[in-house]
Amino acid sequence: MIKAKESALFQNINDEINKLFNEESYFLFLPAGRSLIPILSQQLDRINRGDRIDRLDRIDRLDLGNEFSEGKGLIKLDYLMETFLNVIDGTQKSLSQTSLSQLIQEKSSESKNPELSSVISLAQDLVNSILKGSYRYQNGNEWIDVGTQNSTLINFASSGQQEVVWILLLIQLLILNQRPVFLVIEEPEAHLFPVAQK
Repeated sequence: MIKAKESALFQNINDEINKLFNEESYFLFLPAGRSLIPILSQQLDRINRGDRIDRLDRIDRLDLGNEFSEGKGLIKLDYLMETFLNVIDGTQKSLSQTSLSQLIQEKSSESKNPELSSVISLAQDLVNSILKGSYRYQNGNEWIDVGTQNSTLINFASSGQQEVVWILLLIQLLILNQRPVFLVIEEPEAHLFPVAQK
């Protein structure tokens, strides 16, 4: 019931935003990286740390209290966080079918608008410049490729790369799909270099 109320509230907010700007746009909230830490810390027993203990079985036998969904052992997420994670999940599923570079190439070649092709190219150059490499999703893993021979899993990349990768990718995909968006970035200053925060 709470999820339905949250969903209705954010649909009303989205409708009001569309009225305000006089266009249909997609509402997207990007949480600060620190917002994901509590979710991760609550799931530590579900993470395979390389040992052979059946953590899931152990969790299912415990009384997990109100912070987990009844009978499922899942954490209840607020509407904005759940929506953001669903967007990431959907994007990863799409990128498991075709690479980001292939998607960019297809959208650029399909476009009969030279201005859009130029914007797509500029966006790709900016993303690669900021990430110091290119993003790749393969076999359930996220990678940053640096050059043709060096790659690193995203969880071993720098904290700056980890912090901005999904902001950059989602903006880039919105450009590729020419989708108008009302984008809210929580704590945008956290994504800037210290000099740019002033």
